[in-house]
Amino acid sequence: MARFQRGGETLELWLVRGEPWAERLEDASEIWSRRDDGEPQLRWRSTPPPDDAYRDMQRTLILGGWMRVHDPAREVAHAPVPHHAELDARLRESVDADVVAVWADWLGEHGTPLAAWLAADRGPTRPRRDQIAEAARVRHDALAPLDDRLGDAARLRPGAPQLEARLAHGLIVSAAIGGQLERDDATQLVWELLRHPLARYLQELAIRGDAACDLRLLVDLVMTAEPAPPLRSLVLGDWTLRREPSAIGELGAIGTRFPALAELAITGDDVGLDGLAIPSARSFALHVPRMSPQQLAAIVRAPWPRLTTLALEVGSRSTVTAGELAMLLGGAVALPALRSVTLDEVAFGTELAGFVTGSPVVRALDRFELRDCRISPDAAAALRAAGVNLVVR
Repeated sequence: MARFQRGGETLELWLVRGEPWAERLEDASEIWSRRDDGEPQLRWRSTPPPDDAYRDMQRTLILGGWMRVHDPAREVAHAPVPHHAELDARLRESVDADVVAVWADWLGEHGTPLAAWLAADRGPTRPRRDQIAEAARVRHDALAPLDDRLGDAARLRPGAPQLEARLAHGLIVSAAIGGQLERDDATQLVWELLRHPLARYLQELAIRGDAACDLRLLVDLVMTAEPAPPLRSLVLGDWTLRREPSAIGELGAIGTRFPALAELAITGDDVGLDGLAIPSARSFALHVPRMSPQQLAAIVRAPWPRLTTLALEVGSRSTVTAGELAMLLGGAVALPALRSVTLDEVAFGTELAGFVTGSPVVRALDRFELRDCRISPDAAAALRAAGVNLVVR
C-alpha cells in the first residue's frame, strides 16, 4: 500500500499478488486504487510479475505532482518533531555532539519522545534508568520498520533489500541500501528510511542493487523527500555492475534539492541531467553505457567552481564527439579546482588529445587517466611532453 496526496486530495494504491506462476486471469496479480473515500477501482490485472507496473504507477503519480505521505492505517506513526530554526540549521550543517545535546534537551522540554533516545546515546554521560527504559521504548516504536534491516542476520537473508546504517550521537548520518531492489519492499525500505525522525540529518546515502534493476522510483522518493535531508554524498547504482546498468531517472534538479551535495556518483542508464547545477560538488562521476550528447552538454553547462575530481564513462557506442568532450576539458569551461580526471571507454582518444594537449585545465591536473581508450603512442607522448601527468590503462 502506498498513500499519496496532492492539494486536498488523497489517493491510495495497493498491490494484490496472485499465484507466483499464475496462468489464469482469476489467479493474477492486481493493482487497485482509491481516491479520497471513494470506491476502490481496479487499475491493472495481469499474470506476469506485477512489480514493474506497480512501480510505474507510483512514478506516474509522483511526476504528476502527487507526494507520498504516511499511511496511518498501515505504517508506523512517528511522533511529530517540533522545529527549532537555529538548531535545525546547525544540525544540517554538522551533526555535532554539543548541538545534538542542546536539541535533545529542547525536545525534552517539548515532550518529544525522540529526546529520550538522543539522551540515552549521549557520550560519557550515564543516562538515568528511566531514560534508558524510555529510549528502549522509543527504539521499539520508532525503529521497528528498520530494525529487521540492520545487522548480519538481515544482510545474509536472501531475496531482500538490505540496509546498513551508521549513527552519530543517536542520529542516522550514513545509510547504504543494497541487495535485491526490484520488488516493492525496497521501495518501502527507502520510504521508511527517508521519513524516519532519526534520518532527518542524513548526510550520506548509497543505493546499489545486487543486479540490474529499475531504481527510478527509489530516486524519485529521494528527490521528493520532505524535509529534504542535508545530503553531502549520494551514490546511485553499482560501478561493478556498469555492464548491466540500472535505470536511474531524472537528476537535473539534484543540486537545487540538495545544495550541500559534495559527492555524486551515478552508474546506470536512463539518466536525465537537464538543468544540472551542483556548485558545492567536489567529486562527480557518471558511468553510463552510452553517453548522449545531451548528457555531456548538461555537464558542460553546469557550474563547477569546487570540482576536484571528475570521472566520465563515454562508452564505445556513444555518439559524443571529441570536439564536444573538448568543450569540457579544453578550457572553455571554468574548472578552477579540478585536479583529477578519469575517462572510460573513449573511442576517440587520439583525436581528443589533439584538442586538449595545450589546455590549461588538463595541464593543471595531478592525474589524467584514460581507461580502455583508443589513443596512439604519439598522441600520448605529446600529452606527456606538454606536462600532462597521463596514465593509460
